[in-house]
Amino acid sequence: MKVFMMGKEGPLVAALRTPIRISDGVVVKNMKEADVILAFSHREIENLWNRHPNKKFVVMIDIGGEKSKHQLPANVEEIFVVSAGLELVGLLGKLANSKKISTPSAPNRPPAPKGAPRVLVFDDTRKNIESAEQTVPFEYDLVTAMGYDEAMELLSKFSFDVVLTDLLTPMSSEGIIPDSFLLGKLVPYGLLILIEALAKGTKEVAIVTDIEGHCRDPFSAAIRHFIGEAVESGKTRLRFIQAPLRADGSKDWGKVLAG
Repeated sequence: MKVFMMGKEGPLVAALRTPIRISDGVVVKNMKEADVILAFSHREIENLWNRHPNKKFVVMIDIGGEKSKHQLPANVEEIFVVSAGLELVGLLGKLANSKKISTPSAPNRPPAPKGAPRVLVFDDTRKNIESAEQTVPFEYDLVTAMGYDEAMELLSKFSFDVVLTDLLTPMSSEGIIPDSFLLGKLVPYGLLILIEALAKGTKEVAIVTDIEGHCRDPFSAAIRHFIGEAVESGKTRLRFIQAPLRADGSKDWGKVLAG
């Protein structure tokens, strides 16, 4: 297993090299090469874990710290610093045997025609972004974002003809106190993206969500009332859409655009 350590070189980082070596692991200097990323805070991996679903992220919990009280993303684990050596050996051994870690490859899109309408797709799930690359017609200039901060920055810098956004996406640490940040906790940022796109004069904005997939979330259940609705606001058409799904469960953005 190839392991990348995000912390600065010091006694703890040096000590972790031994269990990695015992597990037949190799420490690499380039994160892109790594199968496993060791971090020393949740914030370090905030914008990484959902971009690299096939990598395992391991967060070290300091002495006196506690593990998260909510469910972490599937590719994130926590281990205590005091037992890091033993836990790391077990974890790396399990991952090496599972053979589940691989590098995904997304298809490339040809350049969009000059003057093509620009569409922003915001979704935190890798397979939904890959689906956008495959299903959005090539006559569109496709731009994608997987994080709320990234999507807001794109909206501030560029104009879009269409904005398609997921409803619930992971919490951003921007502007909140450290103790309030919960890695992977889902927040209805899609509504804020909708408001920002509306303020920018985007021609069409849609919240595209899988209501059934979030049936335990009270906010998703409440927004079911608006599914299928289309509202005209100035020059903008607002839509709330139950995501059409492909055979692999990913969203079919091409069908959304055709609707």
